Amino acid sequence: MIEINRHTLSNGLRLLHYHDASTQMVAVNVLYDVGARDEVPGHTGLAHLFEHLMFGGSEHIPDFDTPLQMAGGESNAWTSDDVTNFYDIVPAHNVETAFWLESDRMNALALTQRSLDAQKSVVIEEFKQRCLNVPYGDVSHLVRPVAFTKHPYRWPVIGEKIADIEGVTLDVARQFFHGHYAPNNAILCVAGNISFDSAVQLTEKWFNHIPRRAIIPRNLPVEPQQAEPRYSARSYREGLSHVQPSAPRLSRKRHHQRHPCQWQLGSFLHERAPENQPFFRPRRINLGLNRPWNDGD
Repeated sequence: MIEINRHTLSNGLRLLHYHDASTQMVAVNVLYDVGARDEVPGHTGLAHLFEHLMFGGSEHIPDFDTPLQMAGGESNAWTSDDVTNFYDIVPAHNVETAFWLESDRMNALALTQRSLDAQKSVVIEEFKQRCLNVPYGDVSHLVRPVAFTKHPYRWPVIGEKIADIEGVTLDVARQFFHGHYAPNNAILCVAGNISFDSAVQLTEKWFNHIPRRAIIPRNLPVEPQQAEPRYSARSYREGLSHVQPSAPRLSRKRHHQRHPCQWQLGSFLHERAPENQPFFRPRRINLGLNRPWNDGD
C-alpha cells in the first residue's frame, strides 16, 4: 500500500509526498490545471506553447536546463487536453535544485519577445513535422471536429492551425501565464528518497512566497447530445491514406467507451482500401484522442 502524505500551503499549492527509501533519486513533479480545453478559437495551441516557454528561463535563472544537469538531474514535460505536467528527476542530495528551479519559473517566467518568437518557431516546426509532413499526421485535426462540435476537445493539443500559433502576442502569452500558472492552480508531487518533513520544509521555503493569482474561470461550452452518426469522408486521392494506423491506443479502461469516430473510421478505411496499393494495410485503429502531447517522445 502506497502511503501518500499531503500538505497545503497558505497560497493554495497542494503537496503530495511519497517516501521511497529504495532509491537514491527524487522526482519533483508540478502539474498545472490547464490544458488545451482552456484555450479559445483563434488562440489554440497556447498550453502546448507554454510547455516550451517554461524552459526558456525565469527571473533569476536564465537557463533552466544547465543548473539541473550540473546537479545530475533531468527534466521533461507533456501537455494534454486537460493538464500540463512538468517533472524533474535529481539525486536526493541535490533535490533542492529542483525546488529552486520550479518555484522561480512559477513565480516569474521570463516572457520576452525573443523567447516567445524562438519557441513559436520551434512549435510551428513541430506542427509541420508531426501533422503535415508525415503520412496520417493530420488524423486528429480531421476527426476531432467530427467527434466534438462545441467543446474545446475539437482541436488537437498542438493547435488547430499554424496561424493560431503565429498570432500569439506577448500580451496574450502573459495573460495566459498569469491566469493559469499559479500555486493555487497547481499540485506539487515529490516522490523518492526524501522524508515528508524535508519535503514540507523545502516546499514552504521555495513556494510559500509566491502569491495567489486570479485564475481565469473555466466556462466550457456544453457539447450537444449526439443523436445520430456523424461522418467526415475524404477520397483516397484527397488524402484518405493520411489516417494513421499506428496512432496511440486509448487507455484500457476507456476501450469499452468507444469514441464516436473510433470504429466508424476503421470500417471506412477497410471498405475503401485501394486494390492497386499493395503496401496499404487497412485495419481498425484507435485514434488516441486523449493522448498527451509529449515532446519527450
